Amino acid sequence: MSEQDVKHVPFGFTANLSVGYLVGRRGAWFERNTFKFGIPGVRAGQLQLHPEFFFNDFFRNFSPSIKLTLDFD
Repeated sequence: MSEQDVKHVPFGFTANLSVGYLVGRRGAWFERNTFKFGIPGVRAGQLQLHPEFFFNDFFRNFSPSIKLTLDFD
């Protein structure tokens, strides 16, 4: 969940932080005991990009990713 002030700025940084843990697993997308950290990203209009890092097996396996979010107001 994210809450933010509505500002019509062409480009800016966001202050979102996220932490997640894989509770249930069906299929082969993620390994057991996978968790992620999301760090602040950039915002351009309604488009947001946030770097995320997935880990499992106590930081032995690491996968970087980028989350793309499009806000509909």
